[in-house]
Amino acid sequence: MSSRLTEVRARIAEHPRYRWIVLATVLVGVATNAFPVTVFTAAIPTIAEDLNTTDSTIAWVFAAPTIAFAVFTPIAGKLGDLYGHRRAYLIGYGGAVVLILLTATAWSAGSLIALRTLGQSTGAITSPAAVAIIMATFDVKERPVAMGYWAATVSAAPALGLVLGGPLIDSFGWRWLFVLQTFPAVLALLIALPVLPDTPRKANVKFDLAGSFTLGIGVAGLLFAINRSLFWGFTHPAVLAAGIIGITALRSFVSIERSHPSPLLALETIRLPNVRIPLVANLLLSMAYNGPLILTSLLLSRVFGYREASAIALVILPRPVAFSISSWIAGRAQARLGARTLIMGGVLVMASGLAVMGVAAMTESVPLLVGGLVLTGAGFGAHRPALVTTVGESVAAEDMGVTTGALNMLGQIGMAIGVATLTGLVGDTAIISRFVTAFWVSSAIAMIALVVASRMVIDRRDQP
Repeated sequence: MSSRLTEVRARIAEHPRYRWIVLATVLVGVATNAFPVTVFTAAIPTIAEDLNTTDSTIAWVFAAPTIAFAVFTPIAGKLGDLYGHRRAYLIGYGGAVVLILLTATAWSAGSLIALRTLGQSTGAITSPAAVAIIMATFDVKERPVAMGYWAATVSAAPALGLVLGGPLIDSFGWRWLFVLQTFPAVLALLIALPVLPDTPRKANVKFDLAGSFTLGIGVAGLLFAINRSLFWGFTHPAVLAAGIIGITALRSFVSIERSHPSPLLALETIRLPNVRIPLVANLLLSMAYNGPLILTSLLLSRVFGYREASAIALVILPRPVAFSISSWIAGRAQARLGARTLIMGGVLVMASGLAVMGVAAMTESVPLLVGGLVLTGAGFGAHRPALVTTVGESVAAEDMGVTTGALNMLGQIGMAIGVATLTGLVGDTAIISRFVTAFWVSSAIAMIALVVASRMVIDRRDQP
């Protein structure tokens, strides 16, 4: 069986458009993973009612998996660098397929949170592996186009989930969303076996277990403290303990990385301007972009009176569609316009869209809200391919997994902070002024990200 698979892989690798076959294969997997994200957000009120719990409790369905994804992504990226991203992708995706199906059997809010968290933990292995495989398969000139397709898929899949998942949830219940997700996931795994290539590995290097442990504890503790402080207060013993443990562990991580012969993430790499600045910008942009999605669902449900998940999904749909179209265009335009121009312009459009959403909440205007969603999605999509390729091209091929994993980690941390902060501002109320404030805070965060991104090193296109 192994020799037969090797023969099939060799034949596929000889195809003149092999790199595009690899891209399509990876994108099928990416699409399947991203499929339920947006419609699941739209279904928060439905899920909370079905499991007899509150919206704030169900918010842990997003917070806990986000923490897990943030913790495991750079570690998974490093494992891919050491042992091969093809192997990492297949193992991670195989585990995710099993957990997708098990999620449909969740019997309580706690079990749903646990299964989604485990699913994101295994999915964390797949994410940096997918990016590293794409970056290793395409040359420098074609990478922006390939990453444009990647970013477009990441956003188009949730849009498809809204179209298919909203009516499915209304007709049969939210569990069937994961049953539906299982079939393409199995197909994506079977296709990946003969198609995905091996990638460069670091030879004779041991895994940094101490660094991985302290980073994981540090990120988990810090995110838990941030999330719970909005509900329990900063002086709550659990919040204080988690915060102290998180900060202490992260300080230990830095000390370990300075002296370890084979660090999980070399500090010299983080100090590179085109790595350090995108990492910080990605943290801020994820805060500004992801929190408002849940706010939109809550605004439509509590203030505008939308009761069905499909109706909420229809209003949200323009955002991922705009993201998808914008990122596809940006990937093709990067060689002509330059990465910095796309990042700066995209972030500015995104900040404008979030401000418009605040006005929409204040005036109770659904059309204005949709306009803000379109601007926000288009702006986020415009900057995304350029940000990822900038980071990927700044490091060696054998460090690409852990570095892009760190980029994802900062994004997940930003998402967790954004969701926790903005839902905490709104609480369980329908007070319009709180929604307005939350959207405008998001816009302000995006503008801070714009200032940070402006300090990026000038890319090749912009040089005289």
